[in-house]
Amino acid sequence: MRTRHMLTIGAAAVALIGGLAVVPAAASSNASASSTVGALGNDAYADLVEGGEFVARGYFQASGDKFILTKKSNQTYPGRTYLEYKYIKVNGQLQEGTHHGVSTVGVPVTFDHNFGEGRAVAFRVCVEDSFWDPCSDWATGYA
Repeated sequence: MRTRHMLTIGAAAVALIGGLAVVPAAASSNASASSTVGALGNDAYADLVEGGEFVARGYFQASGDKFILTKKSNQTYPGRTYLEYKYIKVNGQLQEGTHHGVSTVGVPVTFDHNFGEGRAVAFRVCVEDSFWDPCSDWATGYA
């Protein structure tokens, strides 16, 4: 049985207050998987790492409101990458979704959006696996 690690608003306690995103890190069911997240101005990235292997990267590019998802290695997880995101619209409604990438290493896949200016966008990168889907911690960029 395969379990996807998806957080609900109640479980994640996502709070987007005054443009500041607070998203607690998800507990990983795979103790050896780790991640690196960071911000570069309004841009942000989330990397999934397994035993020192750089598996996948999700990148939010504020200019153009787009996600770029790239598989970096097939050594540990040959499955397809995907990116989950959460965003609170100006009207207060939650917008969330999943973008699926490819299992081919080094092929970036781009997903365009039109988020409200200055709004926080939380996201993480995951890889499909037969037992569990390892995911990075949540990162936050600003549209």
